[in-house]
Amino acid sequence: MKISRGSKIAVVLAALAQVLPCQATSAAPTSTPPAAPSLRSATVIGDVTLRPDGRLQGIVVDASGLPLPNIRVDVTQSSSLIAYSVSNERGQFTVPITRGGVYQIEAGGSFVVCRLWSAPAAPPSARPELLIVAGGATLRGQAGMYNWISEHPWCFYTVLATAIVVPVVIISSNHDDDSSS
Repeated sequence: MKISRGSKIAVVLAALAQVLPCQATSAAPTSTPPAAPSLRSATVIGDVTLRPDGRLQGIVVDASGLPLPNIRVDVTQSSSLIAYSVSNERGQFTVPITRGGVYQIEAGGSFVVCRLWSAPAAPPSARPELLIVAGGATLRGQAGMYNWISEHPWCFYTVLATAIVVPVVIISSNHDDDSSS
């Protein structure tokens, strides 16, 4: 079987495209990389009712819903630490709060903004306790391969082009050999 010079060059170029790092095949980087999404910028404010004794009650869990013991829970307002607590063996915590208002609660790498209400003033939608899912952002199965492809399009298209070019070159070289015989 004789392979033409053009076929050899195409195979070598396709193989090099596989070996080179993805950055070498992608567009030039921008001068400033895009900022990572911040949990603080995408926060939804929730309403929570304080207990009658003026305490915030809650539970810290991981992404699978299991309670997390010994997690420090910080309550801040206007960047000042108001109070803190540590979750017990069942992940539960209580923090003394002197009055209602908007507070930031941090625990286990998660950040939550809450409007805390005294029991008589709380709206009907206010929850009796705060649920904090520790560990930052939770990734679900929807991300998958599509996000990787959208973040690395040139890598994906290089692999796709190689998957098309190599068989075409091999088949065309086989046809060239058959016609020369």
